[in-house]
This record gives sequence, C-alpha cells and structure tokens, in this order.
Amino acid sequence: EDPLMANVAVGGVKFGGVLIALLLIDVVGRRRMLLVGTVGIVASYIGLIVAFAGQLLCGLAFASMLSFILFWDLSWAGLMLVVASEVLPQPIRAIGVGLIYSIYNIVSFFQ
Repeated sequence: EDPLMANVAVGGVKFGGVLIALLLIDVVGRRRMLLVGTVGIVASYIGLIVAFAGQLLCGLAFASMLSFILFWDLSWAGLMLVVASEVLPQPIRAIGVGLIYSIYNIVSFFQ
C-alpha cells in the first residue's frame, strides 16, 4: 500500500538476489543456478496468474513479483552474458555478446 515501502522491498530483494548469486555461483554452479532461477520464474508467473484471475489478490501479486525479481537476479541477470559467451563461436563472440547486451539495454529502456 505504501509506495516507498514497496520500492524499498524491491531494492532489497534485488540487492539480496545479486548477493546470494555472487556467494553461490562457484559453489552450486551455473547450470543449477539457471535451472533453479527458471523454475522460480515460472512459479512466480503462476502466482501472478492466480492473483489476477478473477479477483485481485494484492498480497499474492506483490509476493509473486518480488519472487520473480529474486529468481531473475539469482540466475539470468548475472549469467545471461556468460551463457551468451559460451554459446557463441570464438570468431563472433565479442560482436555477439556486445549485440546481445545492447539489445538487452534498449529493451530495458523501453519497458
């Protein structure tokens, strides 16, 4: 209900997600982090579907949004360029990763 507290919660979840990812990436491994993050993102979407189906459940919608942000920051936010650099062949890797990052920033700007 309070926009300031919602903003603080989103910022705290983003910071916590990145911090957890930094601490766990070498211990757990990239593949497992991406799988857990993807499953968590799908579960967050399901929570949003349930929250917006029929009547609006603000608490569930907000919790689902926060869990989406957490799982995104745990997995794809930090690993998307790592995955791109591993998938692309060496001759086009630098151009490909630069292009992917540019497209990501352009799309993020217009959201």
